[in-house]
Amino acid sequence: MTWGQINDETLAAAAELIGVPLRRNHMQWIETASRDAIRHFAWGIGDNNPMWLDPDYGPSSPAGTMVAPPCLLYAIDSTIVAPKLAGVQWIYAGTEWTWYDHIRMNDTFKVDVVFTKQEVKTGRRFGKWALQTGELDYINQHGQLIASAVGKCARTPRGDGSKPKKGEESQGHVPHRYELSELADIEEQILSEPRRGAEPLYWEDIVVGDTVPPVIKGPLTITDIIAWYSACQGALHYGGVHGDAVRY
Repeated sequence: MTWGQINDETLAAAAELIGVPLRRNHMQWIETASRDAIRHFAWGIGDNNPMWLDPDYGPSSPAGTMVAPPCLLYAIDSTIVAPKLAGVQWIYAGTEWTWYDHIRMNDTFKVDVVFTKQEVKTGRRFGKWALQTGELDYINQHGQLIASAVGKCARTPRGDGSKPKKGEESQGHVPHRYELSELADIEEQILSEPRRGAEPLYWEDIVVGDTVPPVIKGPLTITDIIAWYSACQGALHYGGVHGDAVRY
């Protein structure tokens, strides 16, 4: 099998796993939604919602207990389904989530994962690449399905294939420089975000034309990204030999 290449042979080997349940015993950054894990994740995404942080607040809420941010499930399993194609890089291409219930404090999970689709594509940058899709079910210790996810990964060749071709102009990204007044406005919007608290909003109470209050995040900084990785997955997918053991 050719290392680091996308060709008919390596694609066929990956396609043999379509429909096959995949092992995920190395994918957990956390295994239990403990109070500490929930708090660290909330800090990592910069969310001070007392539902995640105050164990005395949760019992008065509709959930009846302290709960976790829904995306804590990324720390249980990252939704990355990228089998075979050894040596070919994967690039996270998005996840579609469906949640069925709260993640309650001290919930533990098993994750059922099936590789469902592999699409071979071509593009200007890469002669051939693959989009791999997997479906994940997050099941708690009571056998209850808490969420389902459809995760996608782009498998693209490394090296020269990722560089602009001769004659192409690479348009470098110019980051926006925030003025102090802009940062102050963003901070004010974040701090003034209304909380529903113990008053749930039910779908039957919504009518056409209602507006949902905005949720303000940002600006995104390197510090924010490091905080996210610390809370969510650490070096799990990038840890040299450990990373290779997980992927292959």
